[in-house]
Amino acid sequence: MPSVLIADDHPLMRDALQPLLGELFDDAPRIDEAETLSSALTALDSATYDLVLLDLCMPGGGDAAALMAARERAPGVPVVVISHREDAAVVRQSIAAGAAGYIPKSLDTSLIRSALRLILDGGQYFPGWALTDSGSRPTAPDPDTSALTRRQRTVLRLLGEGCSNRQIAEALHLSEWTVKAHVSAVLRKLGVSTRLEAALIGREIGTE
Repeated sequence: MPSVLIADDHPLMRDALQPLLGELFDDAPRIDEAETLSSALTALDSATYDLVLLDLCMPGGGDAAALMAARERAPGVPVVVISHREDAAVVRQSIAAGAAGYIPKSLDTSLIRSALRLILDGGQYFPGWALTDSGSRPTAPDPDTSALTRRQRTVLRLLGEGCSNRQIAEALHLSEWTVKAHVSAVLRKLGVSTRLEAALIGREIGTE
């Protein structure tokens, strides 16, 4: 049985993450919760987890030292920061401390799901705006989707719904290899570098 630790002092956030996590694993995960950094570290000392979701701003936390303490207790386990802080310096500190991802709480559920799925598949997710030279959130350009084929637009729309490659393949009766090729083409034509950036655009065209 997979296991996840949600370390966040906001009950509403913990409640919101639980059903989402249930969609990411083949078997229903065991989900433990912690409201303080101390209780989170105690949980990490006493159990093994497949994924740790950590709010840096819990009581007892506040900076990347909390992340480093969690990683020391869970070597090899992806520790993902989920935070309301949209500060490039904090994101970069988290990267330096070994976070597998940094997910702003302002993202909607489908994008959080996509980010976590990417991380569980062995990837990483960090907001693109935090990695720019200016370190500030850029104004999103109006995406030009005119170069996409009809099939690629469909793939983009499904990305916007938070679908994995396997789910897209099943929906469109394609192989996962073909879907992966379509996703790569979509990223290239849109001029974006991550799946999550494409998903944001996909949500926009999904409402057209």
